[in-house]
Amino acid sequence: MKKFNKKLLAAAVAAAVSISSNVYAADTGGLKIRVTDKQGQPVAGATVSAKSPESLIGKQAVSDSNGYVSLRGLDPSSQYVIDITGASIQPFEAKNVRVITDKNLNLNYAVDTGNGNNDIEKIVVSGRAVTAIDTTSSSTGLDVTLDMTESLPTGRNFQSYLQLVPGVKPSTNGNPSSKSGVNYVDIGGEAGSSSDNVYYIDGVNVTDNADGTAGGNINSEIIQEQQVLTGGIEAKYAGGAGLVSRVITKSGGNEFHGSINYYFQNDSLVGDYDNESKSKNKFSTYDTAITLGVPYY
Repeated sequence: MKKFNKKLLAAAVAAAVSISSNVYAADTGGLKIRVTDKQGQPVAGATVSAKSPESLIGKQAVSDSNGYVSLRGLDPSSQYVIDITGASIQPFEAKNVRVITDKNLNLNYAVDTGNGNNDIEKIVVSGRAVTAIDTTSSSTGLDVTLDMTESLPTGRNFQSYLQLVPGVKPSTNGNPSSKSGVNYVDIGGEAGSSSDNVYYIDGVNVTDNADGTAGGNINSEIIQEQQVLTGGIEAKYAGGAGLVSRVITKSGGNEFHGSINYYFQNDSLVGDYDNESKSKNKFSTYDTAITLGVPYY
């Protein structure tokens, strides 16, 4: 009996690891990087690494004869640092590179070669977050980032963020819908209704089977990325012909970080109606959020 229990436990652990790894793999992205010299010729044998303070996962690989490197299984983040080193290559660093869930983005870096000395000064390229293009996907939509939601007056939940996506209309049941949905219906021209939406949080389908709305909600401060697909949706999203929302939560990094936010809105911040016969609705809403991330040793 004890042997049977041990085998059963081992099988359960193996199954759990398998399921976790499948979910994890679905919530990661990648970079396809080509390293060339200043004349555009491929550089083989260059060591390329990618790491982010928002993730414990880092990747490293060596460029092939055509100068290409593929780094897969990266957590979504807009703070990746790309390092390129190698024999006869002047050390090169690119900051604020973005990785997007389920996309293999293409980047190209031209480095100085023929120096033969890696101790010389490193070239560092920085600025706003760099988002490359995924040439392997025909899907349309929008990748909603933390920078975007903090700079725009939106509701404090991932359903409200859907309305930032072109082609998505608000609805009467709090379920913003894409006009591309098979079961989409216009409501007065300014709103819409659809039962085609599919919602994922960290790879788990949280869609309400009864009405197609999101069956769960989370504090918006822990959202790392929200990927919204409205067209060219892959067959793996069964029933998602209209809109697919994939929320990825923050995974933590190797340093202390956190945030304290307070959001407030009331009727005094909204313009008066031009028509005096309509009275302005009175309202006051607020939201507070505190997050804390610590290194895992």
